[in-house]
Amino acid sequence: MRKDGTTFPMHLTIGEMHSGRKPFFTGFVRDLTEQQQTQARLQELQSELVHVSRQSATGEMASALAHELNQPLSAVSN
Repeated sequence: MRKDGTTFPMHLTIGEMHSGRKPFFTGFVRDLTEQQQTQARLQELQSELVHVSRQSATGEMASALAHELNQPLSAVSN
C-alpha cells in the first residue's frame, strides 16, 4: 500500500540471513505498475496493428478483384 492509501501491484523478494543464532529477514518490493501499463499499451498497439493489417489485406483483395473483373469487361467492350 502506498502512503496515500492506494494499493499497487508488486513483486516481493525476501532474503534470510543468520547472524549468530538470530535470523534476519530483508524484503525487496518492486512496483509493477509501470510494467503493467506498458504491457497493456503493447497489447493495444498489437491489436491496432492486426486491425490495420486486415484493412490493408482487404484493400489489396478489393483492388485485385476489381482488376480481374475489369479485364474481361474491357475485352468484351473492345
